[in-house]
Amino acid sequence: MTTITTPAVDADRYALSVGNSGIWIVCQECSGDDQIVGVLSDHRVRHTAVQALMAEHDTDHHHPAEPQCIICAAEPVWNGPPITAPISAPPPVEGLCIGCAFWVTAVKSRFAPGRLLDRTATGAPVARIDGRLYTMEPDPPRGTVAMRGHGGKTFTIRYFTGKAVTGSNLWDCGEIPARWRPLLPDNAVFGREPDPQ
Repeated sequence: MTTITTPAVDADRYALSVGNSGIWIVCQECSGDDQIVGVLSDHRVRHTAVQALMAEHDTDHHHPAEPQCIICAAEPVWNGPPITAPISAPPPVEGLCIGCAFWVTAVKSRFAPGRLLDRTATGAPVARIDGRLYTMEPDPPRGTVAMRGHGGKTFTIRYFTGKAVTGSNLWDCGEIPARWRPLLPDNAVFGREPDPQ
């Protein structure tokens, strides 16, 4: 059996072997039945047909590795689409996984100029309490059926600046990972509801 290498999808991966039954396309990285990509019974086959078989084999057996997040190196890069709802995902950030994109967005919101309190892109107040991130979304209008954070329980957040926010639509965004805590330090505490006047 004579082996002829061919410049195809990956010249290092494939070889053509000529035998009595035709031309065999062989993947040199696979073993067993997966090694035989195809058998061409006619030696006058088009080069594009050989490449198509190799490309199909590549798709089925040699998936390219997903690029990893450049910050955490533990999750694949996330390309969106952005998810909106009461719970939303951040827009994709090139090279970052969805988790790191979320925390980068939180850091950017914190350092946005001209704000007295940390706020999300939609203007909702942000609180960082005991290493967790919270957002106080606006209460839905009366008579509206809508999801509320913490089942609609009323919370008061007292910021270290002296300001306070009270609302019944508080969303817990999770524990701030250790790598982000220096940029997202605590800025508030939970306070009791104000006494009725």
